[in-house]
Amino acid sequence: ATARDLLPLAMGEGVRDYLNESLVAGDIRGLEVLWRGPLQHFPDDDMAGVFNARVDFAGLDYQFQADWPMLQDTPLRLDFYQHGLFMFSDAGQLIDVTVDAVRAKIPDLTDGGRGLQLQSSVSAPAGSLKPVFDASPLQSVAETLTQVQPRSAVTGSFNLDIPFDGSRDVDVSVRTDLAGQEFYVSAIDQSFTVKSGTLMIDNAQVSTRDLIMNW
Repeated sequence: ATARDLLPLAMGEGVRDYLNESLVAGDIRGLEVLWRGPLQHFPDDDMAGVFNARVDFAGLDYQFQADWPMLQDTPLRLDFYQHGLFMFSDAGQLIDVTVDAVRAKIPDLTDGGRGLQLQSSVSAPAGSLKPVFDASPLQSVAETLTQVQPRSAVTGSFNLDIPFDGSRDVDVSVRTDLAGQEFYVSAIDQSFTVKSGTLMIDNAQVSTRDLIMNW
């Protein structure tokens, strides 16, 4: 059986389709399932039935969003618990960006509007950020990184909120501590060293907080 064959048939609109498309390739190295109750009543609203499952993948390619680069070579664990699905990983690659930890959840498999929330910790050489945004819908961020170019390794958080039913837009947020970071500003051909501050990316908007720089 493939991972797609193991997905419960009674998932809500959009959820099963999302998982079918996002679990692109990889090997299942472990599977545990506990199911009690009528299949047609999954998931059981009065909690009389039980559905728990764990699927461990080795080297999974995970397309978390169709218009973003794929998360590659990820040892991912899927934990199904009643209505919810929880995902865990401690490694992966987003082009040349290293993903150090991934935590994601689908709070309700029957409600596409709840969607998926993903939180991850990332680290990358300075030049590897722009190719990720070049391959994403956030072209304004890619253009900003053309004008203001980081010169040092970057670490931070990368978060997504993805609905499955089109009820809202995908929400993207990135946070990174800029302390000690060096930037080159192409418009004035100058480099700056950051004493303190935070870079914030919220969808197509790029901003900073408490930024202090040395010229």
